[in-house]
Amino acid sequence: MKAVNFYSETLPIGEIDILIDTPIPYKELKSRAVRIELQDEKIPTVSIHDLIELKLRAGRKQDFADIEHLRMVLER
Repeated sequence: MKAVNFYSETLPIGEIDILIDTPIPYKELKSRAVRIELQDEKIPTVSIHDLIELKLRAGRKQDFADIEHLRMVLER
């Protein structure tokens, strides 16, 4: 998976990852995308279920910690 990360201490969202190449086809990700509002703009974002799957496939230590947190969010 290839991604570009943008970080800002001054923007409300702080950090954004833009996926370039993913193990899940783009059309599938797009069909399940969720739009969030950021400064009066609706931004398509990957669904929480797809994010968990992408993080499982990436398999980094931080991804597993993120997955644990994301699953707790889903349980609420």
